[in-house]
Amino acid sequence: MGLKRDINKVSPWAADVWEEMTKNGYFDGTRPGAAITREEVAAVINQLRGNILKLILENTDRITDL
Repeated sequence: MGLKRDINKVSPWAADVWEEMTKNGYFDGTRPGAAITREEVAAVINQLRGNILKLILENTDRITDL
């Protein structure tokens, strides 16, 4: 059997991204090493979608000028 993964620890290669994503509210900061569920993916995508739509709405005039 392989090594057991501690789902409560962030992998060194992902530490910076994990910190940014939790700081911005995409994840709650728990279980960074756990497998993600479709429900969690849906929550993150929905938040990203809302942020992108907000950004577009705030910049409609500038987008039209392009």
